[in-house]
Amino acid sequence: MNYIKTLLGPLIFLFVAFILKPTGNFSADVTASLALWMAWWWMSEAVHLMVTSFLPIIILPLFGVASSKIIASQYMDSIMFLFIGGFIIGFAIEKSGLHKRMAFAVINKIGTNPNGLLAAIMISAYLISNWISNTATTMLLVPAVIAIIGNLNFSTDKSKLPSALLIGLAYSATIGGMATLIGTPPNMVFFGFYNDYFPNQIDMDFMNWSKIALPISVGMLIICYFFIWLFFLKNESKTNSEKIISPINYIHVKWSVSEKWVCSVFLTTAILWLTRSGITVGETKIAGWEILFVKDSVQDATVAMMAALLLMVVPLANNTTSLNTRQLKPVLEFADVKKIPFEILMLFGSGFALAKAFEISGLNVWIASRLEIFNGAPLIAIIFGICILATVISEFASNVASIQLLLPILLPFSDAINVSPLTLMVPATLAASLGFMLPVATAPNTIVFGTGHLRTAHFLKTGVWLDVSGIVLITFFSWLVYC
Repeated sequence: MNYIKTLLGPLIFLFVAFILKPTGNFSADVTASLALWMAWWWMSEAVHLMVTSFLPIIILPLFGVASSKIIASQYMDSIMFLFIGGFIIGFAIEKSGLHKRMAFAVINKIGTNPNGLLAAIMISAYLISNWISNTATTMLLVPAVIAIIGNLNFSTDKSKLPSALLIGLAYSATIGGMATLIGTPPNMVFFGFYNDYFPNQIDMDFMNWSKIALPISVGMLIICYFFIWLFFLKNESKTNSEKIISPINYIHVKWSVSEKWVCSVFLTTAILWLTRSGITVGETKIAGWEILFVKDSVQDATVAMMAALLLMVVPLANNTTSLNTRQLKPVLEFADVKKIPFEILMLFGSGFALAKAFEISGLNVWIASRLEIFNGAPLIAIIFGICILATVISEFASNVASIQLLLPILLPFSDAINVSPLTLMVPATLAASLGFMLPVATAPNTIVFGTGHLRTAHFLKTGVWLDVSGIVLITFFSWLVYC
């Protein structure tokens, strides 16, 4: 632990709250000071992210900004159960081996030469990270990619293919997480924040998020493939496909009972998420299944926890032939779900608590009054600037920290310039995932960097182009959809 960096956090808090006093309102000054303290610890990594998440529950009640009851409730908002359910589904996919079957099925169809291998691995990682965190996706697929690299029929010391496959895995896992609300933590933070402030709105759910995020993420995947091919594979010779034995043969292995069950639950859950609030086709509105229940009583979190329950209580045979009831057990047991990243849930909660303090203290109103100077600026320029800011922060801090810092500011900003909050918050959330330039920018980057096949220069060379491309793509598509 760097004690100077750690000490600097509370010093910033005391200086801003009691000496600088930027707003003239004590509660708002405390909230702003706390936000700066948390931002410093997040970006400097002076302490663990979970330690930083303790601050709102301590500071805000002590200084009278809000009661402990109000702040504590933000740490277990109903949206948290969507995250918990998503994590449990991911654990089941991992334990059953379904992720390997999904990945190797793609490799079996595409990957017979360097270009095909890269495409297969990137598509596999992209599809899996739509539903599992990009960190988990990368960790699950790295062993498979390393095994493929070990079976290549030329010297990996001279070839750029290993580096291409690994950096492609990391980048596509990050990009895949952008496509769905549970694919990456920034999306979850945004969804919880938006639901908290606009609980009765129907303009943001799995389907509405995918309408904008899916095209952007697919576009990013194509752009990413092009740049990796340009910098790594443009002059590569073809690989002998006979050397890639394990991944190709895996697809012919018979499906286990647990794989079939997990796949069924997973697909059903995805369909229920996408159809809960209905679908609009042109001028026709097709009602969602939620109309069968009391209004606003069923949410995406309900579906997630139902899936988690099925995966943890429905007994299955250990293999495809055994029907001995003494050998029946569910896919997941309680020991399996102990891996739920509690620190991530606490991090989400601290962000929600800080956002609540912005509202209670009036800091959001004060910020809005200062942001009115941008009222005459072109909206596309504002979106572009927000995307740049979110991307730069996420290169040096976690993408969760990046979006947690921006959302409480963007809400009053949208009011100040008289636009829908989604116009600013959605592109900011997507841009928070554009951490491609540094090995430490995202967890997937760090994981593949640790294999020893990549250098920092690999990330810088490819990442800068991806960041720029992502900023432009997100800006243009967001402006097209929301303006």
